[in-house]
Amino acid sequence: MVSAIAGAIVAALGGVSLWYFMPTHGKPHPYAKMIFVQTLIPVCIVSAFAIGVALIVAGIVGAM
Repeated sequence: MVSAIAGAIVAALGGVSLWYFMPTHGKPHPYAKMIFVQTLIPVCIVSAFAIGVALIVAGIVGAM
């Protein structure tokens, strides 16, 4: 059960970070302009979604 809650938190953090790094008023986020960070942002967001979903599934299956 704890892993399902942790998974929901991690997946929510991935969603919040996706919303945070979206362009506003046609201008990209300042971190998205940096070359090294620009490549890490999508990887971290997708990883957060994947780990969150995996934890949720592990929590649900473990509770059965």
